[in-house]
Amino acid sequence: MNRDKPKLVLFDWDGTLVDTLPLIRAAHEAIWKLYRKGDFDNRQFEAILLMDPREVFAKLYADKADEARTMFYNFIELNHIRQLRALPHALDLIRELAKQGIFQGVVSKKTRKYLVAEIEHLGLTPFFKCIIATGDSPREKPHPDPILKALESFPRADKARTWYVGDAESDMAASEGAGTQSVLVLHGKDKTDLIFRYTPSRVFQNLSNILEFIKS
Repeated sequence: MNRDKPKLVLFDWDGTLVDTLPLIRAAHEAIWKLYRKGDFDNRQFEAILLMDPREVFAKLYADKADEARTMFYNFIELNHIRQLRALPHALDLIRELAKQGIFQGVVSKKTRKYLVAEIEHLGLTPFFKCIIATGDSPREKPHPDPILKALESFPRADKARTWYVGDAESDMAASEGAGTQSVLVLHGKDKTDLIFRYTPSRVFQNLSNILEFIKS
């Protein structure tokens, strides 16, 4: 038996278990080009991902914030289920964790309405004991509050055996602040800078590698 296995796994959602980042980026890019008139590149998108979703439109669009927010969520509403795809081995990993009696939850910056709908669409609702979405904690990632909120559903959880699995800087920062084991999944991307900045507890190339570790 692998004594390094977690007893609780909390997952980020977008970009970690499901391939929704292209949709989110397309929505932000369309609004950016309409109101800001400039190019939209990875730097802008990564900065947005670090922002509190409750503040991003006011910070970027000032008096046009309400219009921009409405446009963004209309775009998501029309497309998020149709374009939803689980990343390779995500479903297998979740089922294997459940098979081994390892508790699971989701901690995301996504609006609850869309997050719950996507989890239900993929048939994953029974696997997650807690779902934390935007607005469920005082502050959003990269602050630790959402992970700490999730841990309230697992009062006996040992942080040393609790993984927070994510793909982005906000995930690593939140996990570090919460005192959980930060697990970075690369999904084929070079994240050397992120690894040096946060020194995650574990780094995996993809979800298949995590599945292999859990099965070992």
